[in-house]
Amino acid sequence: GSIGGSATDAMWETNGDGDFSDPTDPNTTYTPGPLDIQNGIVTLTLSSTDVNGTCTPAFSTMEIFIEPSINVAVNTPIAICENNTANVVATVTGGNVPMEWITSGDGTFDDPNDPNTTYTPGPDDISNGSVVLTFEPINPSGCIGSIEPLVITISEGPTLDFPQNLEFCVGDTVEFVVEFGGQINFVWSAPGGGILTIQNGVEVTYIPSAQ
Repeated sequence: GSIGGSATDAMWETNGDGDFSDPTDPNTTYTPGPLDIQNGIVTLTLSSTDVNGTCTPAFSTMEIFIEPSINVAVNTPIAICENNTANVVATVTGGNVPMEWITSGDGTFDDPNDPNTTYTPGPDDISNGSVVLTFEPINPSGCIGSIEPLVITISEGPTLDFPQNLEFCVGDTVEFVVEFGGQINFVWSAPGGGILTIQNGVEVTYIPSAQ
């Protein structure tokens, strides 16, 4: 603000509960209080007087409209297999504006504007082993408080290469190696009643039952 004429003193006042950095400085800073934010509006008044007090004080008012800050919380970090999708959830408070999901990778969303949607990892996501998602306002010029990122960890899918259709004679010993990849747990069994020996988890020796 500014004062003129014979005015020498200035004083800022508020009808809310905020604070001025210096209420006697025409060019000051106002920090809204909790009630100001709750009401969404506050009126500030600047008054000026002359040093002798002989003139009628002058007043000028201004209204400040306060938009709520947008805050976004997401579900806990997610771990999926590379051939799965992730159900992602965002909770938005403080405003009602168009929003969209953003990925740091190359995956796709079923509906990028839906706070509750599904994310399908892309090749780069899988190669990197993780991806970060955020649910953000489409117009970044709005009031933004905090936006929580959602981290998805992507594990390599299990693969298993097992010999098929083995042929052998009675009394022979069968030996082969199983190749696997990704995170996998498996349990060996010999339903035919033969003798099964496993070394290093993948080197298999099998002596068929005589029956």
